[in-house]
Amino acid sequence: MRSIQDSLRVGKLVARIVSVVGAIYLILSIGVSQGYISHSAELENVVDCNADWSSLPADLVTNGCPDILDVEISSIDVDPYDTRALSTLITIYPQGDTGFQTASGGILNNSVQVMYESASDTVFNIKSQQISGAHSVEMPLPTASNSKRYPFDTYKGTWSVIVEDDATGEPKPMSLSVSSNAINGFNLTYESASENAVVSTRAVDLDGTSKIAYTIERSETQKLMAFLLILITATGVFSSALVTLAVYRRIRPPSLAGLAWLATFLFALMQIRAEYPGNPPLGVMLDSIVTFPAIALLLLMIVLNAFAWLSRHDWDMENHLRDEM
Repeated sequence: MRSIQDSLRVGKLVARIVSVVGAIYLILSIGVSQGYISHSAELENVVDCNADWSSLPADLVTNGCPDILDVEISSIDVDPYDTRALSTLITIYPQGDTGFQTASGGILNNSVQVMYESASDTVFNIKSQQISGAHSVEMPLPTASNSKRYPFDTYKGTWSVIVEDDATGEPKPMSLSVSSNAINGFNLTYESASENAVVSTRAVDLDGTSKIAYTIERSETQKLMAFLLILITATGVFSSALVTLAVYRRIRPPSLAGLAWLATFLFALMQIRAEYPGNPPLGVMLDSIVTFPAIALLLLMIVLNAFAWLSRHDWDMENHLRDEM
């Protein structure tokens, strides 16, 4: 009787713990974002001709507008495992006397060559008097990263771009800007890292070379989802341990139903691991702390319950009593 009462107390305690954790999870999940992009003020993606551009040389300002090339970065995707790159679109918008803007770029008065750091192609050319569209660029992520710390992995690096006149090779005054398009599942932060930039309303690089620093981390939504899957795994293992303990304390008899439930949860655990957001590869720290120990404990409990069930003497009470007589 006392054993049954102890089991009820443990069950109530587990229910309270799960309720508290669930309430905390619900509170934390309210208002979380799927991902955002933030950047320093000098990376604004709007060039205002009414702003103060007095810090620029006088010959670079026409009718209040700077004669620069606006290189806009639009983030598309992050792949920290396979391509190890930040996928972006680079679009050049001519400002002032450098050309005419269009919805997808612009028409430049002079041909330019754009060189940049990339995991694939590193240069493209834009011809004069032709509409320049967006160009796909794979920004390489740093090799020395902490990708195994999923879902708390972060990636910090820098990216550089050079714009030159295609005919003369002279640098073209330019300014980097960042689009507000967010990537689902990641938080991105951009900051200007150009050392020789002239900071007015925007950071303008007169030498045609711009540099930015970026920080990438997983969004709160991915972290909360990973936490929920960890909680499901821990709850299942803890429940399995309670069942196994009850069997060996003779509170409950071993049964095939219990064995089937443990085996089902073992295979379900494989599916739970596949559902982690971002599809992290096997071997991340989460596996060493949660997945692999959970699998090992479940296998051990399956063996213990199988041994307890095979050791039962009441599987055929009629034959068992006849043998004793």
